[in-house]
Amino acid sequence: MAEQVLIQFRADKALKQEVAEIYESIGMDMPTAFRMFMIRSKMVRGLPFDARLPAEKPAAPLTKEEQDGEALRNRGISSAAGEAGN
Repeated sequence: MAEQVLIQFRADKALKQEVAEIYESIGMDMPTAFRMFMIRSKMVRGLPFDARLPAEKPAAPLTKEEQDGEALRNRGISSAAGEAGN
């Protein structure tokens, strides 16, 4: 087993309590959750979630056609192939 080290940091008391309750509800303690965070950070070589600044202006909502095309692209299907199957 690798040598263990102590990591300490400050957090808002209410936030800490809310997060602890969330982890407890799924049967996990905070140290385990934070170890998982660190392991995942190592695996992805960065934050294990998307971290972006908000756009200056919110983007306009996608139309139904744009949403359908995006869903197809996310599944690796070109919109032309998706339309041909309709």
